[in-house]
Amino acid sequence: VTVINTKTHKKIKDINVTSGTINTDKDKILQSVTTFVDSDQDYFYSSAAHAVNDWFGNGQPEYHSLNSVFYKLNLEDLEIYRKLALKEHIYELEGVFVSIPSVVSHTMNKEISISIKPIKHTTGHRSSAFVGGSNTIGAPTKMIWGTGVFTKFSIELKDEDGKPHKVHLVANLRIDGKRCWGLKIPINSAVTCIAHKLANKLHIAFDSALNKDLFKNFAGARLTGNFSLKRLQWRNPGHALSSEMHEFAVDWIVPAKVVNHTINRDVSIDIKPIKRTTGHKSAAFVGGFNTINVPTEMVWASTASATKFSVVLHDKYNGVEYTVHLVADTGSKLGCRYMTINSAATCYYEPDDKLNISFDKALNKNLPSNITLGGHFSLKRLQWPDMNTTNIEMHNFEINWKAPPHFNRGVISFY
Repeated sequence: VTVINTKTHKKIKDINVTSGTINTDKDKILQSVTTFVDSDQDYFYSSAAHAVNDWFGNGQPEYHSLNSVFYKLNLEDLEIYRKLALKEHIYELEGVFVSIPSVVSHTMNKEISISIKPIKHTTGHRSSAFVGGSNTIGAPTKMIWGTGVFTKFSIELKDEDGKPHKVHLVANLRIDGKRCWGLKIPINSAVTCIAHKLANKLHIAFDSALNKDLFKNFAGARLTGNFSLKRLQWRNPGHALSSEMHEFAVDWIVPAKVVNHTINRDVSIDIKPIKRTTGHKSAAFVGGFNTINVPTEMVWASTASATKFSVVLHDKYNGVEYTVHLVADTGSKLGCRYMTINSAATCYYEPDDKLNISFDKALNKNLPSNITLGGHFSLKRLQWPDMNTTNIEMHNFEINWKAPPHFNRGVISFY
């Protein structure tokens, strides 16, 4: 097999697929009519035979196969990784078939939470797990039946100048169900919860601790690239019909700062002035992860005094999802009126220094009493007026909130 550079039209390498010495006058290589390259562009599959021109009693030549093989060629080092010998008379295959796992595509420009359906059930267990695919550095390569909280691995992304950067991710599988809500396990764990409940969420986030050098030195840089994870059936990893390839297209702007908060009641958070570059010293918040109806653009001023939005939380006992309504505003110690969170207006030329978030009592009145809800969301803080500023702050909020009791008002009569 001859490998050619199609840009320069020059030969890269000749690869001996079949063994034996070839007589160019009498022998020939019979190559498969069709070939196959896998979805990761890692391997080339085909078949070939070293055939000898023999003469038989009828006076006509007939080719006799000596080394008929089906082979797997690694496209990185251009070496044959595996051969499968074919029967002697099979030397002119008309096609090559390789089972292709189903491919699921995702876009990732922030942390993501993906719903996953049960994998196609063949002869193995109905549970499944993920292992590393392309561009996953340090990702697990084998499934386990065990516990843990998360999996950390890295990917390589490139900036707009083509310079590579190592980006750290943290991921886990989550099992949401009765008495299993929020159970987090590593992505390669196929373990089930009570009553054999399966993992139904894949969550992937950018690791704020391990990426701190990126935040410091490359804040605002746009990093792009791709990676993949392979989903396999438990105890049946080699079964091609019960596997999935999950491909992720990453388009991420490195934040300048990541701030984590915990909410179990109404909160008032001190916010420091955003790091200033070429823009205004003021800043505002726009929507991030798991924020429904949060403004996506900044404004200088608004007629409203607060921003109302919703987040999806789960009952920690039975995993039932609820939409929970929040109300938020920003304010200043200088005493100006409260504003919507996406408003960058200043108070006596000074930016706001308080972010207030509370649970909307009126809109949450239909929630069941005394249930404990958990989950998280994020808000993105930007410098005015640049939506693509290098001064991005990500504010992450972890919620663990007990819904208040609801009291029915009635009339008491005395006799």
